[in-house]
Amino acid sequence: MGQALEGKRKNVWVATKINERDGDKSMRILEESLKRLRTS
Repeated sequence: MGQALEGKRKNVWVATKINERDGDKSMRILEESLKRLRTS
């Protein structure tokens, strides 16, 4: 999906679920996911 979304960040909403309750761990998981989606 990252390849398809590349260059279209402003036109797409991405939703996700995280089961982690720790805020720092949740943020790391989210950042890794966004990196794989090539959103930055």
